[in-house]
Amino acid sequence: MEQAGYAVWDVKPGTYVVFDCIGKDGDCISETWTKFYKEFLPQMGYEADEVTDYEIYYESGRPGLFCELWIPVKKVN
Repeated sequence: MEQAGYAVWDVKPGTYVVFDCIGKDGDCISETWTKFYKEFLPQMGYEADEVTDYEIYYESGRPGLFCELWIPVKKVN
């Protein structure tokens, strides 16, 4: 049963790579996506999975941490 103002979102289990977005504004997010596609995927043997990615923001995170970027991946066969 859903409470007022909330919705339940079922997410299938999967593999995620987590990157820290370090910076003072949202520019660090696009920089992290660029590194993910140009550096991480070619070097690590994974490909992007077509499920939801997440940006996690903390009220009192580590100094310089803008957010965490959780990106779904799957191993290349």
